[in-house]
Amino acid sequence: VKKNIIGIISIDDAILSSEDADKIIEAINYAAINDSVKAVVLRVNSPGGYADLVEQIYLDLIELKKS
Repeated sequence: VKKNIIGIISIDDAILSSEDADKIIEAINYAAINDSVKAVVLRVNSPGGYADLVEQIYLDLIELKKS
């Protein structure tokens, strides 16, 4: 039985290291390749972070939106 799942990705702190960004990107990529995930809610409570890390997350979210 195939389940329809709504994923929730929470960003709760500043994105100041590649490890912080990698955790979020990993969750985004998991949602993109998992056929059971039908929607994703992105919950952001962050003051921001380093522009290059935040941009990579943004670009991955755009790719997720396409799928």
